[in-house]
Amino acid sequence: MQKQVSIIVPFHGETEAQLGICLSSINNQIGIDFKQVEVILIGDGGLKVDDQDPFPYLANLDIKIYEYDVVKGPGFARSMGMFMATGKYFMFVDADDQLQYVGALLDFFNATKRGDHQIIIGRYINQQRNDQGDFKYYTHGNDDGNVAYAKWFNRDYLDSIKLSWSEHLQVYEDTYFVGTACELATDIVRITPVVYTHLWNEHSITHEDAGQQLHRQLDQWVFAKRLYLGKIAKYRPENLTADYLDYMADIYLRYQAYSPLDPQAFRQEHNQLFFEFADQWEQIKGNLPDAVNARIQGNIRYHTFTTKGLGKFIESQDAVLQEHAAQVR
Repeated sequence: MQKQVSIIVPFHGETEAQLGICLSSINNQIGIDFKQVEVILIGDGGLKVDDQDPFPYLANLDIKIYEYDVVKGPGFARSMGMFMATGKYFMFVDADDQLQYVGALLDFFNATKRGDHQIIIGRYINQQRNDQGDFKYYTHGNDDGNVAYAKWFNRDYLDSIKLSWSEHLQVYEDTYFVGTACELATDIVRITPVVYTHLWNEHSITHEDAGQQLHRQLDQWVFAKRLYLGKIAKYRPENLTADYLDYMADIYLRYQAYSPLDPQAFRQEHNQLFFEFADQWEQIKGNLPDAVNARIQGNIRYHTFTTKGLGKFIESQDAVLQEHAAQVR
């Protein structure tokens, strides 16, 4: 019998005790039929768990454990979890996070009673540590289309758009997978409860240098955007021009805000994206000043920036395109 939901939990450096905290928040859910739930643990290299019933105290859970020796990243791990899962819906939970309260899964189950939806999105809490070392908590709404937290994804819907996690993205994997799924969906249900807690992890790349190391991996960000635009071109082509304009405006500012960790890799990825969607360039370049100004005004990270260098940026893109056209003749 097919399960209603497969909860996929990749892990790498977590001990069994640490995994137990995450899994206990699932085991302690109330008001649901646990026969409709399975938990898929994916060991992405790192620490192993005891094969002999490592979680005997989690009596409610049907847990399947799959492990491999070579670290391949969260995208590969989540894709492996989807392949092994039997559920109608997928839910992704990080091994160092937890469900927010005992009725979290019930909120999702209740949403499925009203229809076979493509995506169900709840709210989540983000735990942060301030400069004084104290924890602060920030609640995010159910309109967040960039992170996998607090969401159920319908298997049939993902199959219909041939969407899975990219094995080649070590960061920004959520940007591609979640962003694409939400953009192409026509049936998203948003529930109001706070169902998930993203806990502070000082070793996470998102917390290193206040996220500077993450933001500087521009080659990965561009690659995620290229995959996204490819899906838009295939399944929602009427949106491609606007999304391409959005990318070009953002990369103009993002490159100034965050110097790439690997400039050569960034340039290669950006040029690949630029050439792949070159037929959109003439349509959007006249609108770039307005698009860039809108981003400057709407995003605090860019509020000190200007369009002073935008003309040179456009000229450089024209030159790159002309050179590429000459090479392929």
